[in-house]
Parts: sequence; structure tokens; C-alpha cells
Amino acid sequence: MITVLYPIPRETFWVSSTWTDHLNRPGYKREYAGTDFASHEQPLRGSQYGGKVLQSMWSDKGYGYTTFVDYGGVLRIRNAHQKDLAVNIGDAVTPNTNLGTLDTTGNSTGNHTHFEVWIKYDEGWRNVDPFDPSMGVKLVNDMNLLEPLGEVIQPLPPAQFVIPDIPDLPQVKPTALITKWINLRSLPQINSYDLGDVRPGEKWQVTGSSIDGQGNIWLAVKRDTRVGWAAAYYNGQTWLEFV
Repeated sequence: MITVLYPIPRETFWVSSTWTDHLNRPGYKREYAGTDFASHEQPLRGSQYGGKVLQSMWSDKGYGYTTFVDYGGVLRIRNAHQKDLAVNIGDAVTPNTNLGTLDTTGNSTGNHTHFEVWIKYDEGWRNVDPFDPSMGVKLVNDMNLLEPLGEVIQPLPPAQFVIPDIPDLPQVKPTALITKWINLRSLPQINSYDLGDVRPGEKWQVTGSSIDGQGNIWLAVKRDTRVGWAAAYYNGQTWLEFV
């Protein structure tokens, strides 16, 4: 088990989006899943002992100003949407290190840090849910509770999502009834542009379909002058139905 220090004191934030929330959002892959800690502007701190900065940069992938720190070759932590950068690549990091200021740069709609936890298992690096102890991590608020990294390699946890059989798509251009609140996207892939919200209960004309590399189904939809891609079957969940 690896102990990880919250990037800001626990009493100063609320969880605005969980790791699973990210996975269930159309347009995200596991590699981008994180936990969003919403709070006021304040310094972001290191999450373990013996860290080294791998990235301290502006990201064109929506992270804004982001830092990515390696701890002992077995734990890596990303903080995204920072206001500024207080460290450079190669700098040493401890729990007392200021990485930068929590803010809302990049693809963000409010002050928060997008907090990604990566663990190196026998099979390689894996992005994990910091609130799921079965994945080998435990979040703590007091640095006195941190246990310095030791032997932490363990078997890879089971996959969280199993891609089911792909259902048959209609051969005609039907109408899709939106069953969950989703985003209309510019393309059915990661980092596509957000074209706005699609509300549950709305009906859209279906003009085409696409299946991505993970077996997720996307439908090209149109309503009035709005055209884009919407998730029909994502991470094993159905987001709209044909009517």
C-alpha cells in the first residue's frame, strides 16, 4: 500500500468530480481520469517523499499549467489547471514543496486541481482511483501519516470496465432520445471540442455512426442548426436510445 498526501489540506476542498466520473464521461480515456478537488487559490504540495519533477509546463491537452512528479519510480502524481508553476523539471520534491497555485487554467470551468495518481505495477504504469484501496493507494491528510515508499509492486488489479458485445445499429436514420446529460462533441475521440450540453429527454436526428478503438459507439446527431457527435454506448453504459 502506498500512502499519498492530499495536494491541499482535506478541510479546504470538496470533491467536484471523482475518478469514475471521468471514466464515465464521453470523450475520456483511463489515461486522463483523475479526481477533481475544488477549492480556493492556494499552494499545491508534494504528495510523498523523494520526488522528482518530470513535467512542469503548459499543456495543450487541456491540463493548463500542470506538474507531474515521480516518486521513487513507483508512484507518479499529476496536478493540473494550476495558475502558475513553482518548480522546474528535475527539481527535488517533498511534502513541503510548493508545486504551484490551484486555479482554473486549461480546460476547466472553476477553481480545482485535477489530481491523477499513477502506480507502477509489474505490467507497467497504471492510472488508479486514489479513493479505492484495492488499487494500492491510501490518501492521508497529515504528512506524519506518510509511510516512505518501500516495496510496493503488486499484481495489476482487475479491469474496472469490460467492453460488452456491440449491439446492432439501425440501418435507417432514426431519432435518438437522450437518456443522460452528456456533452456534444466535435469528434468521437479524446480531446475533441465541447459543443455544449445535451439534456436528458431531448430528441435528436441520427445521421451517422462510428465505433472507436475501445468499442464505444458514437452517433452523429443533428437538431436544428446544432450538429455533433454524442456517445451512444460508452464504457458499457447506454447514453441514448432509438425511438
